[in-house]
Amino acid sequence: MESKIRPITRDLICQVLDEIDLRYLRDKDGDFILAFRDEGNLGMSHMVSVALQGHREEVLALAVFFSQPPSLPRQEVLEKLNQWNAERRWPRAFIKDQHIFLDFHLDLEAGVHRELFRDTLLCFLRGVALFHLWWEGREGKDPMENLLRTILRRLRES
Repeated sequence: MESKIRPITRDLICQVLDEIDLRYLRDKDGDFILAFRDEGNLGMSHMVSVALQGHREEVLALAVFFSQPPSLPRQEVLEKLNQWNAERRWPRAFIKDQHIFLDFHLDLEAGVHRELFRDTLLCFLRGVALFHLWWEGREGKDPMENLLRTILRRLRES
């Protein structure tokens, strides 16, 4: 694998998304949109945005928009999201316009190597999956969580 530090680019993002076999669309700015459908109790489909922001497009911006508003009262949603944010470093969770969002931003002005970008993206996507399990009260009870943790450990070991 290439370990050279270089500026973050949409070409690098494209290469890594292709490498991990994720399908995506490109928006008018050239950023990437990934769509996922959750079959769990939430039934929450979500869109993942992988974008570059900042004056020199040096900030990696990962964001998730959940299409289905939560069915809980707003105050309960806020308390639950606050609990997530207090107990976990990322992705950050918040509510806006009645929808749940998750996000993470990383300033890559000094550059990045492919492995770090790939690991960051995969960790973010796993964080989204774990958020689903946590929201449904299945964290620690679901075999999928153990699978995700095993995959994370193996990726870090390789």
